[in-house]
Amino acid sequence: MKSPDVDAVLRLQAPRVLTALLRAGHRFDASERAVHLALAAAAERWAVTGVPPDPGGWIHSAAARSLADSPPEPVVGSTDLDPVAAPNADDTLRLLVFCCHPAVSVTSQIALTLRAVGGLSTLQIARAFLAAEGAMDDRINRATQTIDASGPAFVELTDADRAARLPAVLQVLHLVFTEGHLVARDLANVGLADAAIRLARVVQAELPGDDEVQGLLGLMLLTEARRPARVNAAGEYVPLSQQDRTRWRADLIAEGRRLIAGALAMGPPGPYRLQAAIAAVHAAAPTAADTDWSEILRLHDLLVAASPGPIAEMNRAIAAAEVHGAERGLRLLEALGDDGRVAHQARYLAARGELLERLGRFADAGAAFAAAARVAGTEAERRYLERRAGGTRGPTGEVDR
Repeated sequence: MKSPDVDAVLRLQAPRVLTALLRAGHRFDASERAVHLALAAAAERWAVTGVPPDPGGWIHSAAARSLADSPPEPVVGSTDLDPVAAPNADDTLRLLVFCCHPAVSVTSQIALTLRAVGGLSTLQIARAFLAAEGAMDDRINRATQTIDASGPAFVELTDADRAARLPAVLQVLHLVFTEGHLVARDLANVGLADAAIRLARVVQAELPGDDEVQGLLGLMLLTEARRPARVNAAGEYVPLSQQDRTRWRADLIAEGRRLIAGALAMGPPGPYRLQAAIAAVHAAAPTAADTDWSEILRLHDLLVAASPGPIAEMNRAIAAAEVHGAERGLRLLEALGDDGRVAHQARYLAARGELLERLGRFADAGAAFAAAARVAGTEAERRYLERRAGGTRGPTGEVDR
């Protein structure tokens, strides 16, 4: 079993060594594969011998041996080829942009980002997404080959390319974080949420004036702050309104709120800033009863205007129920009932069950909770929703995301 120290070193060195190989002119697919194999060899060896004095050099040498039959192509304008030198933030951002190439699917972008930039193993990624290791490895290899066939060389990426692909980078990081935030999905200490936060910090450091980057990082921190309270001592899911808020991480809340305050001062807010602002309102309430739902509803109105869609409308309906009553919220929710993008989601069904229960329609509420349990994303949520379906009339049927 690898120690946490070995894991931390591997995740730090993965983008550094890959950067060195790419700047030396090696192809992306061959370089990424070579680094992946070198990391696997290092993990096995270092678990016995410990981390060597020069881990980057060790991994680089192992990866270079894999590339012995693939000499690099000349790279114009690249002179810094020191294999042990850490890349600057721009290099890491460039790797993120490469992994989020528009020629590959979002799922492949996520997997490639986690392996090439996050330093996670294929097995860890496959476990996190409940997939077979071989299938995940094939997916990543196809993605790197597609990027090599259709994308620019590593050192030729322009500022325009980065600007055009930044939304995709933020989307991928948000999806990685969301997956890691799900209860019981962080199998084998994968740490998807931690990886997403770490990479978001890199992007924010390189682009400190970008409001949406700052908003995304703030959203992650404010959401991650609630993790300690989302499961009780028995391993049971605890919805937001019932969480022990003294267990929320005050350090992450303080940092997240500072980021949001700065981001909101940058101009008209975008979707990530608005979501973060909503999270900040929740974080500011010492108890669930103190939540400023009127402000949350106002922010949801802005979010629907800035980024319209059924998810945004569903969340606005839930907020509207807190401000204007269950009947109003239920009407808004049921207006989305024909939209397949939300109508079969656990959060939608659970919210509908909660509002039906508030209105005294207990049989209908039980059916809604039962339907939500059947599509719940985690075992802890499934058990919680089944209890609600069985007749427990708790104060909330929400699913904390």
